[in-house]
Amino acid sequence: MTKPKKGLAVTIGKNIKDVKKEYGEPGRIDPSSYGYDWWIYNQDQEKYFQLAVKNEKVVSAYGIGENIDVAPFYIGQPIDEIYSSLSIEMSIDVDTENGAYSFELSEEDMNMRPLIKIGKLYVQLYLDKFTGTVSSIRFLNAETLLKLRPYELPYRGELEVEEIVDEEKWKLIEQGNQLQIFDLTNVIRKRFEVNGVQWNEPAAQAAFLHS
Repeated sequence: MTKPKKGLAVTIGKNIKDVKKEYGEPGRIDPSSYGYDWWIYNQDQEKYFQLAVKNEKVVSAYGIGENIDVAPFYIGQPIDEIYSSLSIEMSIDVDTENGAYSFELSEEDMNMRPLIKIGKLYVQLYLDKFTGTVSSIRFLNAETLLKLRPYELPYRGELEVEEIVDEEKWKLIEQGNQLQIFDLTNVIRKRFEVNGVQWNEPAAQAAFLHS
């Protein structure tokens, strides 16, 4: 598969100033525990996406809105269409200046969130097993993928030490996570033509305590 030439994929590595020229200002910015901030573009549910920004550059991009450009794939794409056109492997190699790594995907990973390498770009496909289609897509560079470690990882070399997050920042991260879950819930509800939900603080607190 050739390297994407448009859409969210090409934002990886771009300076955020250039990104803002194309997409404008985000609806809000949420901190994360991985050293980057999430720029949340939630102004249009059908084009909802998030950009992970570190040191003024995009290191990851997540798209879930039905009309957001996630070429060379698309939201709602049948899984069979992807598997018939691509050879998706259970082992993905990642080479950086710090060492050689290899993510090992389980059968569940392959069925729910396979990982694909396109040049120096990595793509996680989040699959809806009920509809048999792509529900959302995340693009990442190698460093961010290694920081997240979303799959089993036998490796050779050094891994970056996880950032220590203080209590004050952790509260902000949790607040951001809650708002993102709320946003994504309504994106999915709209996709299935179900009325959106309104924010309710007692319900949010109950959900937080159960999480």
